[in-house]
Amino acid sequence: MLTKILQGKSLVQLWQKMYCGQSQSGTCSQCQHMRIICWCHTPSLCWRSEQVEYRYLRFCQVKDLLEDFIYGMEFMDTVDGDQSLECCPKKHRHHEFVDVKKLTLAHLPHDLRHASVLVWLKYCALLVVKLKRVTSNGKATGRVCFVVRERGIVKTCSSNKCHIEDPHEVYGGISIITNMHVVKNDFDASRTTVEFFYDDKESPPHTEQGSSITLTKREMDYGVFSCYVHNKDLVGKLMLVDEIKHYAWLQIPAELRKISKDYAIIISHPHGESKKFSFGKILDREILWNSEQLENNRVLQNMFNTLETLQEPVLTWFSVFIQEFIMSREIKLPHKRTRYDTATCKGSSGAPVYMGSVVEENGREINLPHTHRGVDREVFNISFT
Repeated sequence: MLTKILQGKSLVQLWQKMYCGQSQSGTCSQCQHMRIICWCHTPSLCWRSEQVEYRYLRFCQVKDLLEDFIYGMEFMDTVDGDQSLECCPKKHRHHEFVDVKKLTLAHLPHDLRHASVLVWLKYCALLVVKLKRVTSNGKATGRVCFVVRERGIVKTCSSNKCHIEDPHEVYGGISIITNMHVVKNDFDASRTTVEFFYDDKESPPHTEQGSSITLTKREMDYGVFSCYVHNKDLVGKLMLVDEIKHYAWLQIPAELRKISKDYAIIISHPHGESKKFSFGKILDREILWNSEQLENNRVLQNMFNTLETLQEPVLTWFSVFIQEFIMSREIKLPHKRTRYDTATCKGSSGAPVYMGSVVEENGREINLPHTHRGVDREVFNISFT
């Protein structure tokens, strides 16, 4: 709906169409972002700075149309960075964040207080990264995944931000999952730094540069971008961590794995700080769908059913084909909106949310994390699954 409203129209044109027709754009002196100046009112109204005059009904109506861009996200931009932690509207929940290196059994929800859960979470945390936009100093969170088609690719580093002056090589195979509102195209990806292992202030992170966008899903606010790294061993190290993480999940007693579906566990970089855990409960889940999405789901289900009848090497080839088919097209599928009460802050956008969502891969159960998006109208945290 929001896309249809804004399609082909600037914010100023939208304002003129809805209201007095005497608006013009400008730059806010507080945050340097676009503002609307309407001659119906004495003050100028900025939709990004803290100086917004919400009491004006007309602006509030426009604010509602742009809710997804103003409220929902927890991407920490330049404006937010100017605010101290004491100014954070969620500061009353800061005590709920737990440093990853200080996590103990006592921090876990009572129902999940088991040594195997603690070990599994420690390995999950190793794959979480801090993202920083070079152009705006914006901060968010992401997690590591692996791209088969880029594994083993070696190319010459082309980053103008690289600290190594002489020509040198970088290695492919790693991608980063985050929100589409954090990284939505190649421009954003190439100007995003990825900080691995930023676990506390005393341990300097391993920093690399993003490369290009791999996949986006607008309706789920989901994006993946590739990250070529200077240390070839880093790819193998992270793949090993990922394998151990999956193994550690299976060491958790089955009854606890089932109970974990009631909880939302988030690993993020709130306010761009070192990595933190936060724990909460699932509030509700709602399936969002239409007839087109149901039909697409039926077709893909038939494809996956076909997979079960195939043998190697055709099985591997067809599996890759389906993945490429899905990733190369904006295929709309039914999805679920999940709400939870876990503590988050600016900078938590793109963080993995573990909610006991399991899938079977090569005959093995895997706990698949989802991606924290932000908050909804009722200020509950949400992700699309």
